[in-house]
Amino acid sequence: GVETPYNELGEIRTGLSDTMPPRTTLNLSTPSYGTSILFVSSAASLILSAQDDAISRLDAIGNGVAQMFLSVDGSSFALSSGFVPLLAEGPHELRYYSVDRDGNAESTKTARVVVDVSAPAAEVAFPAEGGWINGQSLDIRMTISDPELGQGIAGSGVAASGLRLILDGLDVSSRAFFGPTGAVLSAASLAPGPHVLEVMATDRVGNASPPIVRRFGLDTGAPSVSISTPLAGTY
Repeated sequence: GVETPYNELGEIRTGLSDTMPPRTTLNLSTPSYGTSILFVSSAASLILSAQDDAISRLDAIGNGVAQMFLSVDGSSFALSSGFVPLLAEGPHELRYYSVDRDGNAESTKTARVVVDVSAPAAEVAFPAEGGWINGQSLDIRMTISDPELGQGIAGSGVAASGLRLILDGLDVSSRAFFGPTGAVLSAASLAPGPHVLEVMATDRVGNASPPIVRRFGLDTGAPSVSISTPLAGTY
């Protein structure tokens, strides 16, 4: 329709023909991760917002947004205040669009959202509980997995920055080299004797695994051998 003069934020607009539909955006707060599939934790909020264009895309000078509509997991479209209701863990499909005051309707947009509230699982194969190591490096062999959340979709995953190594109460993660099967940590500064290692994994949306604790010992001394019989110099 044709806009008549009106004030909006102190600005007078006249003679504008609003022929463009609104633009609706799905806004995610942290923690969230991903693009084509959006992973969110239960602590993240999902909010729809919309702006109205008039003549060209992104001009944001339309007559205003009248209504927003939302469908969750194939349900009928319903009026939305912008707040997406709390979703259960697993994958979901959100469809949404807006209509402006001149009746211009936006094409439906679709977003795939996966709610991830499950912590990753961490397993440490080496060092073994109560075992001993020697040498100048501590070769930590571990596997990290993020459980499937439905429809063949795994969790948000664990980046290297999400792995923490605590050795004798000190965070040594920044000193470790992480690879596909674990991590290597210099043991040059470790004193011989008992030590405690904790391994923790946090996925990309903040779910943390409980710590895996391994108590091990470092032995750098060669064994000594003595002969008690026969005595030296005897035949």
